[in-house]
Amino acid sequence: MKKVNKILLALGSVASLSTLPLVAAKCGEPVKKPEVKSKLSDFVKETSLGEIKTKEDKPSEKEIIDVIKAKNEKTKDLTLSIKDITEKNAKVTSEKHEGEVEVTFTTKKDVKEEPKEEPKEEPKEE
Repeated sequence: MKKVNKILLALGSVASLSTLPLVAAKCGEPVKKPEVKSKLSDFVKETSLGEIKTKEDKPSEKEIIDVIKAKNEKTKDLTLSIKDITEKNAKVTSEKHEGEVEVTFTTKKDVKEEPKEEPKEEPKEE
């Protein structure tokens, strides 16, 4: 019986000592915290964008983003996306921020007429 106890004690000691390096290796590893996204509404405060001049019936994504960045100083360095664009509003999202913000605007079609060329008369042959 004493022999069995000694063998079990020896096996138990070896087993616990073999896991010690694994536990020690985990101690120095930094703890990964889950990424907390800030709210997009904290950056886009001015949601009424005013008049946007455009060549189409509704403004493009780039035109809307340019106005948002001009009216909201905190958005200068953000990567924004626009979806659900209509003639009067659009939804702003960002991969790195939580939520979406609806912005409103009026659309003015910016039609610049190009000067019409006078038809040139061809010289008459006689």
